[in-house]
Amino acid sequence: MISPGLRQPIDPTLGEIPIDQLRVLVRTIADTVGKRVARKVQDSHALGAQMTSEAEKVASVTEVHAELARFNESRLRTGLPPLTDFSHEAALESVMAHIYGLGEIDVLWG
Repeated sequence: MISPGLRQPIDPTLGEIPIDQLRVLVRTIADTVGKRVARKVQDSHALGAQMTSEAEKVASVTEVHAELARFNESRLRTGLPPLTDFSHEAALESVMAHIYGLGEIDVLWG
């Protein structure tokens, strides 16, 4: 049996984004995207059309990608490299899980 003191969280971005920073990033992007997509749904409804749940998910993914691109730009401006595709995908999945009610990032323990 492994001692609880030796257990370390498994980082979904493999160190590119520290877990504490990733949590803040996920919450911030989820909040921004949630507001934008809710506005699109309301605008669609006001025009007499109803946005399907699939269309909402597509809009959400599109907005998350745009926010992650902005995050990458800010990393580049501060001299950091852009996220790898792996970390970009991990962040995307974390945000989508947060938006669609799967909760905050669950840190896996190894």
